[in-house]
Amino acid sequence: MSRRTPLFCLALAVMCLFLTAPKTNGQRVYGISYIQGDPNTRQIDGYSATWLDYNAAYYYDPAVLGELYDDVGLANEHPLDSGYTEGFGIYPAEIFTNTSLYRPNTRYHLYSTHFIRAYYFYSSCSGFFGGCSFDPFGFSRFFSGTGGGNGNWLGSGFQNLYVQSRRYTLGTTHVTIVTPPDALPTPTATPIATPSPCTPGANTPCPPDAFILSLSVDPPLILPAGTGSAAASHRATVTVTAVGLPSQTGRPVSLALVAAPDTGGHIDAHHTGPRPLGRLAATHGTINANGEFQTTYFANHLSQTVTIRLTYNNSQTREVNINTGVSGLERLYDGTNFYIVGDNTAHPDNHNGTADANRNLHRIADDYKQEYYGAGVIPEDDKLRYNDQSLPFGGKFDLGPRRTRVPNWSDADSHDKHREGLNCDVKCCGNGPGLVPRDRWVRLNEIFRLRGFGDVGDETASANHWHLSYTGGQPQAAVERAAPDYIDSTWWASLDRQPNDDEWRDRLAMLESAQAQGAMPTLDAARGLNRALFQSVEYAMRQRGDEDYVTDLYATYMLREADAGGFNYWLGRLRSDNAQGLNGRETLLGAFAGSQEFVDIVTRLYGTAPPHSCNPAERQQCINNGGIWDPDTCTCTVEPDPCLGNPNLCR
Repeated sequence: MSRRTPLFCLALAVMCLFLTAPKTNGQRVYGISYIQGDPNTRQIDGYSATWLDYNAAYYYDPAVLGELYDDVGLANEHPLDSGYTEGFGIYPAEIFTNTSLYRPNTRYHLYSTHFIRAYYFYSSCSGFFGGCSFDPFGFSRFFSGTGGGNGNWLGSGFQNLYVQSRRYTLGTTHVTIVTPPDALPTPTATPIATPSPCTPGANTPCPPDAFILSLSVDPPLILPAGTGSAAASHRATVTVTAVGLPSQTGRPVSLALVAAPDTGGHIDAHHTGPRPLGRLAATHGTINANGEFQTTYFANHLSQTVTIRLTYNNSQTREVNINTGVSGLERLYDGTNFYIVGDNTAHPDNHNGTADANRNLHRIADDYKQEYYGAGVIPEDDKLRYNDQSLPFGGKFDLGPRRTRVPNWSDADSHDKHREGLNCDVKCCGNGPGLVPRDRWVRLNEIFRLRGFGDVGDETASANHWHLSYTGGQPQAAVERAAPDYIDSTWWASLDRQPNDDEWRDRLAMLESAQAQGAMPTLDAARGLNRALFQSVEYAMRQRGDEDYVTDLYATYMLREADAGGFNYWLGRLRSDNAQGLNGRETLLGAFAGSQEFVDIVTRLYGTAPPHSCNPAERQQCINNGGIWDPDTCTCTVEPDPCLGNPNLCR
């Protein structure tokens, strides 16, 4: 445990235990419990110790047991860490306990039980536990804030000498803290410096570095990609402004993104590779005639805090934070009839949802208990188990490749829907506690839907759970994506990495150019980009098997996990074509590129004009008359007939 000063709260409990001794003065035993929590490192640390003054240490050794717990709903204490150790004389017995299972708005307890060991003891009868023991050092009772005890030792007179030590339990100190609720970090604005006193145009010109820049971002809080229904809410305008001096046109500025570690519910050390930080449309530029340089920041799929750093004159800097996250999510705690499971070191706080979704998860468990246990008490092992929900501020809940589950910041494959506090996994079947018997499945699925979870994904075969999506009885709004995020998502899905800046800007230029021309060119461009990824040398080097190939197609073209029925169909189709000597992968590539789901995703890209449903008869008539048909506007352009009104030209 680090003995640093805690950032938000600590608690300390101390007791002093007195040993009465006829031949010594000042025998004392000290006990301490100390606990602290840090919302930045997401750690809870405890310290337990027992130590003796010099006189007590002459006869005894200290010992201590430290036990760290948390309360997770309804005062249920869960053990997190514990340890026991013994000291020697004046050297204290110390135990450091800690946990990375940090949760906001949660009570944590540390219990420290304090002991001493006598160097030896006497017994005045043959049965030590018969009450005939005698401590020659005078320890017969202790007094502390927790009460006294162990006063049953006799006076003089003994028969047997015991050279092994005997341990006496002195008492327990208890200390507790409550962690504060998590909140999205407050955006920090860079203060504008005082303008330079020099005057442009004066006899003495201003030095080259005398101009002053400010840096701002608007808005300071945006949504992660893949959340919400308006892609415009996933971007912010970054502005560099020359302050106090006119005529700074052409001054070069440089912007960079810097990670704020362990934000958004992700612990960086337990992920592979560097954290993706979103995108700046431009990282270098110059001050324009209005005294400004502007660019756009695009959020990626993670909730997080990112620092935008401005550098000018190769040394001076300004910084401002941009935060991405879904606000308003609340922590789900154990209820009377269910438990939460699945917290881990990479995501120690992954049971968060909207207030309405959480409320109905409680109701589902209560309904289930009432249905099968009536007024009785549901056995602990029969309570529902709620697994993953969302991180504290939503965004992509990364779990990495399907086989390893090692988090790697991916925007593809598993847990794609756990972004907005509307989704929850419910354990279903198998051996062990919290697993629902097969004959209750149909009724439990009815309860799910009655409580507003209109989309119940049956993943009982592949993932041993149901995947609930809370809709409240309303259809869920389709997610819009911007072209910058779309490119990142397809790269993660096919190559399992994000594109570098050159790759990203090159593909973005192609896609945005197509968007300016309409829906059909955008669709053609997206198809071309995806095909290039799957036919690249880099994808071939990944050596993906048939199952992986189908999974990658779903993640790239549909931006989601494969459903069981679709996965099995396309895997069977792939293998069937290969068995007949056909190129099964090429068949699937064409099928996914032509699917209506892919078309809908591309035509919903922010900034793309929606496709028109044109009348085929009008199109044919236009062609028959020699006209040019525009499928985006459903209009026909016919060039004037040069012979009309001028018969001499057309004999």
